[in-house]
Amino acid sequence: MKRCLYISYDGLLDPLGQSQILPYIESLNNNGYRFIIMSYEKIKGNKVKIKKLKRELNEKNIIWKYFPFRKGKLHFFYRMFMGVFYINFIHFKKKIDLVHLRGGYPGLIYFISFCRNKYLYDLRAFWGQWSDGGRTKENSFTYKLLLMLERKLINHALGIVVLDKSGKDYIQKNFNYMKPLAIIPTSTNIEKYKLNIEKNKSSIKFVYLGGAEYPPYKIIDALKIVKELMHKGLNCEIDFINKNDHVIIKNIIENEKFNDIKYSIIALNHKEVVERLPLYDIGLIFLEKGKWIRMSSPTKIGEYLAAGLIVFGNKNIAVLDRLSEESESIEIIDIKKNEIIYESKRIEKLLKKINNIKFRKESRRLAEKYYSLSSANEKYLEIYKKLI
Repeated sequence: MKRCLYISYDGLLDPLGQSQILPYIESLNNNGYRFIIMSYEKIKGNKVKIKKLKRELNEKNIIWKYFPFRKGKLHFFYRMFMGVFYINFIHFKKKIDLVHLRGGYPGLIYFISFCRNKYLYDLRAFWGQWSDGGRTKENSFTYKLLLMLERKLINHALGIVVLDKSGKDYIQKNFNYMKPLAIIPTSTNIEKYKLNIEKNKSSIKFVYLGGAEYPPYKIIDALKIVKELMHKGLNCEIDFINKNDHVIIKNIIENEKFNDIKYSIIALNHKEVVERLPLYDIGLIFLEKGKWIRMSSPTKIGEYLAAGLIVFGNKNIAVLDRLSEESESIEIIDIKKNEIIYESKRIEKLLKKINNIKFRKESRRLAEKYYSLSSANEKYLEIYKKLI
């Protein structure tokens, strides 16, 4: 039996933990791989949930070690130190056949631990993305240091997972990488979503799911498209389904004068999100532009499509650009000089889409083709078999 150390900077109680991390680990666990999970959790208000999840994982022979996640530089260094300490403790105590690094921060923690076990580098985003959102300047010392770290992590990885074809193309072009390299987008259990067949809607219901903090998320552009359609005479409303950024969303709406938009901000668990998403018509995803962020593939794309929604997104996100050429269920919204124009001729077509079950089924088809959880599980199992 193979034992794996899975390191995640996201918490298992976070939406990503519930929708992405646990389903993959449980599938691999069912196929004979045994896991030790190290994650960082928001402890406040979650002690009962943590206790319950820890018991459930223990019943599946999954060991879970978590450390508290708090904001602030001192807490960041504490997380790094505790992560490094625990990695070395596990390597001393148990035989580990493979380390699964889910993203850049786990890569950083593992790198400074000086452990040299073989690892799978599961890229959630390229480090250069920091410059796209302005967190660091391109060609600065920090930027170059991050790219150097990423290059080392890629070169020494036993296998790599990327979210999109654009990421694979980048690695193949810039690295002499001959080891297993898989594309596994953030996926979802499509069978859990029920299509809404309501017709003759009196309003267009938008939804913005997930993070709102800039960078990389640009909810101001999501609000602009809603306002643009309102100016064209449509009755619109938008819900923000978000766990942690309620204050950020409210401040943007008030400071940027979007108070005339009918909106709600709600926090839902993963099960509630699955049940609620099909009630909407259009899912919104707007990100900062840049050469690095264009290779991302946010979880919400698959969730919107699985729920049968039309997806509105900005140009220069590789996966959206590609899917918009394949299907009318993806609409690219052009943003020029921070202004959004949605031509009147597109509105009549949009209204037909949201009142036609054919387009909900088309969105579901895309989800089944590209974002199936069962397909993602098979791909992870395939790459694990190649590595250990």
